[in-house]
Amino acid sequence: MSDTLLLLLPAVSDRADATACWWRVSGDAIVAEGADGDWRLQTLPLVALAPVAATRLDWPEPEGQTERQRLAIARANSVTQGMAEAATLHAVAGIVDDRLGVATVANGQVVEWLDWLTAHGGDPIAILPAGLLVPWSHGWTAASLGPEHIIAKGGLVAPDEPALRDALVEPGEEVALLASETVHQRLVWLARALPLNLRTGRFARRRLLLLDWRRLRELAALALLIPLLGLTIGLATLIRLDSASAALEAETARLTSAAIGQEVSAAAAAAALDTRIGATPGASGSPFPPLAALYQQLQPLTGVTAVSVAYRADGTLAASLAATRVEDVNRLLLGLQRLGYRVTATTRPGTGGQMIADLTLRSAE
Repeated sequence: MSDTLLLLLPAVSDRADATACWWRVSGDAIVAEGADGDWRLQTLPLVALAPVAATRLDWPEPEGQTERQRLAIARANSVTQGMAEAATLHAVAGIVDDRLGVATVANGQVVEWLDWLTAHGGDPIAILPAGLLVPWSHGWTAASLGPEHIIAKGGLVAPDEPALRDALVEPGEEVALLASETVHQRLVWLARALPLNLRTGRFARRRLLLLDWRRLRELAALALLIPLLGLTIGLATLIRLDSASAALEAETARLTSAAIGQEVSAAAAAAALDTRIGATPGASGSPFPPLAALYQQLQPLTGVTAVSVAYRADGTLAASLAATRVEDVNRLLLGLQRLGYRVTATTRPGTGGQMIADLTLRSAE
């Protein structure tokens, strides 16, 4: 279990000041903490905690038949019931302590946090509401986390300020203060579980392109014919230049026959290859940029598999993909369009409950 650095985002984001409260989590314990700018010196996965005053937490009753429906409805309701325009809000939903929870924040606030973190060399894997530090309870519970003071009861989580406490807590009601040991336990839980991560959707962390060798081998095997045919054409052209050599003509015929799967003579090799790949005079372009773009978009989609890949002489890459969800195919198509490609796609039934998406990919230039 790797170490993690928890960082409490400041209430005011000053790009000239990197001071913030931080905790280093190792295993099941807090092994170091501070309230300074030294968090920038630690090369650990970073998890930021959003101040309570900037993030609204709700615990709605579930609506919908499936978990996906319940989460989607909870997010939509939280945005539409917000005090600002829906387009200016960002919401995430999930299961927290066996309850449906929703965190909502202004888009501008997330941008401000990310700008401050970037200015000081931070790129968090998650941004979590600090209000999750206090577990759901039927009674009033308070907790302190550096300069952050939290009070909560049931579905209400708010900053623990004197005037607000006086307005919320009825006379005679007790407020239980979380012990420092419990606070540390909750910090460890936040670092491991990453509940209600606000760094999703439009604010998702940019993924490094990590090679998935299983996926790479799959695409390489499907696209093997492209470089093989190109190499064979080159060899056939060079070999034909020396028609006097019977040995070279025999090699031309052998390579071409292996590439296209049928016996041909050396004299007919080039024509056979042209017929196989649909080559035309003046055709140009490399298959590798669109193939690399397709590979990049396929990599995070574990539910989508390439069935066939072919490159046409007019610069179009054609592919057939098997998928279990249309959403994954749509994500792939949008990703390719963002990279500057013109994409067309049609779907048809596949086997085993899957669908087949036949798409063409061509540079928009």
